[in-house]
Amino acid sequence: GKPADAIDKVFRRLRPTALAHAGQVLAASPEAFERIAGRLLMARANDVEGPPDADTYLALVSEALSSNDPRVAALATQLCDTAPAEHAAACSSMSPARWAAVDPDNVQAWLAVAAEALERSDNRTAREALSRAAQSRGSRLIWSDLMPLSNSTVLQALPPVERQVLAADLIGVGSLLVNNGLLAISRLCSTDALAAPQRRAEC
Repeated sequence: GKPADAIDKVFRRLRPTALAHAGQVLAASPEAFERIAGRLLMARANDVEGPPDADTYLALVSEALSSNDPRVAALATQLCDTAPAEHAAACSSMSPARWAAVDPDNVQAWLAVAAEALERSDNRTAREALSRAAQSRGSRLIWSDLMPLSNSTVLQALPPVERQVLAADLIGVGSLLVNNGLLAISRLCSTDALAAPQRRAEC
């Protein structure tokens, strides 16, 4: 029954503590995805407006390269895609190919490979990635994995209001992610490209 602005004020006041608490718990999780999500939340607790720091990017990439969890690879790929120039070195070992390697039946992973190839003007790799995307059996976005984190069993000991604040803030985490798949499709499936029967079928 509270006005929306009053609720927002309370959430903003509680956000640093709620994110820090949730981040600390998740960072100790045995699951790689929860561990790296915890690191990201602790970074947001310190600076909710800015990007993660270099150490957080390094931890994210390290987890992505050592884990076979496709969620970690997806998160690393999409966050590194928007990393500021001063943190680019931390992401240098990460590429969409790693995501596709651990999630080969995900359309989104192959479209990320295609988008990255197009940025390098590597049209052959981009076309091959489009073909793999067309053969994939599912389309999974990291957004759908992030949002349920507030209901993780390891966070049930936190106060309910902190979990509500976390749920609201995960929308902000999602806003940091970039999915270039649609851009890749628009370029690879242009009117001219669709003149080729195989390309038309893949698109």
